[in-house]
Amino acid sequence: MSDRRPCLKLSSVQAVRADAALSVAQAQHLRQQQEDNSCRERAEVLQARLVEEQRRSLQLEEELRQQEQKSSSQISTKQDQYEKAMAALQQRAEDVETKLKAVRLLLQEKVEQLKEQLARNAKSSALLKDLYVENSQLMKALQVTEQRQKRAEKKNFLLEEKVGALNKLLRDIVPASLAT
Repeated sequence: MSDRRPCLKLSSVQAVRADAALSVAQAQHLRQQQEDNSCRERAEVLQARLVEEQRRSLQLEEELRQQEQKSSSQISTKQDQYEKAMAALQQRAEDVETKLKAVRLLLQEKVEQLKEQLARNAKSSALLKDLYVENSQLMKALQVTEQRQKRAEKKNFLLEEKVGALNKLLRDIVPASLAT
C-alpha cells in the first residue's frame, strides 16, 4: 500500500498541474477573446494548446492507472514472497524446536546415566577404600605371621640341632653303655 502512494502523489500532482495548465489556458483564451476578437489565430493556437493539454491530461491519467496496476501487481508479488518466506521460517522454527526437544531428551538421558555412573563410582570408591584398609590390615597380619614363622623356624632349627646333638650323644652313649 505504501508503495502506491508515491506513485499516486506523483501522478496526482501531474494531473493537478495538467488541470491547472488547462485552467490557465482556458482563462487566457477567454481573456484574449474579450480583449481582441480579431486575434482568431491566437485563439486557434490556444485551442490547439487546450486540446494538447487535454490529451496530455488523459495520457497522464492512463499512465497513472498503469502505474497503479503495476504497483498493485508488485505489492501482490511481494506479499506472496513475504508469505512464502514466513511459512518457510515457521517450518524451520518448528523443525529446530523438534530437534531441540530431541536433544534435550537425549541430554536428560545422558545426565541420568552419568548420575547412575557417579553413584556406582562412589560406591566402588568406598568399596575400594575398604579393600585398601582391609588389605593394609592383612599385610600387617601377614608380616606378623611371617615374623612368627621365622621365629618358629629359627626355634625349630635350634631344636633340630639340639635333637641332632642329643641323637649323636645318645649314639655315642648307647654303644658305650652296651659295651660295658
